[in-house]
Amino acid sequence: MAPMRLGLVLSLLALPVFAEAPTLAPPTAGHFVIDATGTLRRDTLDALDAIGATINASDFGQLGVVVVHTTSGAVPREFATSLFNFWGIGNTGRNDGVLLFLALDDRKAEIVVGSSTPLSQFVTDRIMRDDIIANMKRKDPDAALLAAARSVQQALAQASPTVVVPSQAPVAREVDEALAPYVRKEKAFPDRTPRQWVFDLAGTLSASERAQLEVLSAGLYGEGKGRLVFLHVRRNGSWPSLSQLVDALEVQLRVGTPLAVVALDSAHDDAIIKVPPSYLPGDWELQQVGHVLSEMERPGSAIERLTAGGTVVDQALRWKIPSRPIADVVSDGVRRLGAFLWGGLAALVVGLLVWLRRWNRNRPRVCEACSQPRERLSDELEDAHLSSGQQKEESLGSVDYDVWRCGRCNDTLVLRYGAFFSSYGTCSSCNFKTAQSSSTTLRHATEYSGGLVEVTERCSNCSHVRTYQRTTARITRSSSSSSSSSWSSSSRSSSSSSSYGGGRSSGGGSSGSW
Repeated sequence: MAPMRLGLVLSLLALPVFAEAPTLAPPTAGHFVIDATGTLRRDTLDALDAIGATINASDFGQLGVVVVHTTSGAVPREFATSLFNFWGIGNTGRNDGVLLFLALDDRKAEIVVGSSTPLSQFVTDRIMRDDIIANMKRKDPDAALLAAARSVQQALAQASPTVVVPSQAPVAREVDEALAPYVRKEKAFPDRTPRQWVFDLAGTLSASERAQLEVLSAGLYGEGKGRLVFLHVRRNGSWPSLSQLVDALEVQLRVGTPLAVVALDSAHDDAIIKVPPSYLPGDWELQQVGHVLSEMERPGSAIERLTAGGTVVDQALRWKIPSRPIADVVSDGVRRLGAFLWGGLAALVVGLLVWLRRWNRNRPRVCEACSQPRERLSDELEDAHLSSGQQKEESLGSVDYDVWRCGRCNDTLVLRYGAFFSSYGTCSSCNFKTAQSSSTTLRHATEYSGGLVEVTERCSNCSHVRTYQRTTARITRSSSSSSSSSWSSSSRSSSSSSSYGGGRSSGGGSSGSW
């Protein structure tokens, strides 16, 4: 009799199954979208392709959009970055590509940017929060990707001093000549280091308003917690962008102490809160800063918006952002690990059933005739009490038998235990579990008709042979096929080349979940 392998069964059931991450072929030339789920509408696919084509033709970057069901256990960030580099999104040497990635079943979103993209993380965080996550919470992936693609297009355009219009000569962008020199390094910010806290290039803050901001900055600096500076502008053109001005200010003020910047463009209701990464170590902290950033981008007085940004930075540099409530952590953990918890519960139930079966099999038996304890016979002795068919089942491993014998009245009790997994079925002639089947395809299934298969069953016990035919279902083509020719509408072109130029990414960008 084969012993029960309870530990092995539980180990196999408890192991999570991770499928290998698929390698998606890039969209063909002229297209920029792969929807492996068939979720996006045709007009959405066409609109995304149009945005991608405009960005590509304008020569300030390249866009890729991917929608999949799941990353099959792979870390979404790593999956999306590997896909970005496999496709080569962006221009060679310039590495100016952007990938918008959704894994619908995983409820994960990624924005991956090229190694030299002009988009800062604060820009991609804002796109992730306001365009992608906000719409995905409303279960609208079409709106999420369209809004994100348009924001990427606008951000790339603002980061470039010129725009190339298709079939036309380069057209100069609307440049703010008062601010451009700071980015071109032709002019320095009015700095009185180390006690210059407010850079009001708009010139609209009053002395008392500047003093309110300086109180926050001076307190942090005096306690050795770091340096907080405020930048206030009113841009009259689309270039330079606010992020470029912040970057230029950081370069000028680069010091050994931690530096944080709160910037506001009150003309365009654009804002940036930039804090050293070590002070915002996780998604929760970034989310809290993101809430304040959203408030700063709403119309209102400049001093109120700058103060709100300065307050959250003051908290981050002094005491760190307060930890996430434990109730939220537990709730999120249960949601994230739900599949594993259900898998563990299933393994526990199966293990319990296996244990109960083993306990029942090994418990003592009493003779019904004389009420004396029975004795379980060994493998060698039990064969004398089994038929040839039963012995055949045991030799094939499809069934295991226990024989309990009463020593007083010589009565025997034969108990049958079928194997959990076996390639043998019950023979229609002798009724023993000794039949195996093999199949031969007579006609393959197509998209238009079902197939035909001939099945032959042979019994190892009575040599009975049974042959019959059965039909198979037609093949259904779906947009989730792994063939590159069936990826939604992204593979409409017959060209085998892609639109991408060999760009690379080191994994920068933003992540989100809904």
